[in-house]
Amino acid sequence: MFGILKQYFEKRIDLMKLDFAEKSSLVSGFIFFLVISLLFILLFITFLILGLAFWLGHKLGNHSYGLFITSGFCLVCFLMIYFFRKNIQTYASEAFFKLLNK
Repeated sequence: MFGILKQYFEKRIDLMKLDFAEKSSLVSGFIFFLVISLLFILLFITFLILGLAFWLGHKLGNHSYGLFITSGFCLVCFLMIYFFRKNIQTYASEAFFKLLNK
């Protein structure tokens, strides 16, 4: 009887180890995908903002004006993210929790 219980608990521990390995590999894959995606999105947004700044500067006759306008737009976006950070954190933590419970 003791041997059967010992074997059961060993199998149960092995199952938990496999479950942990599966979840950690899913999370690490998701984090890798997220980092690469954010890198390309950041690169795209940077070139988009620079292009918009130079285009606005060309239309206004002074490149400084275009750069100031786009930097003001970026500041407004940053402030919106700052003020809604609790909602963003809640959403991100719920999404991460859902990923772990797959």
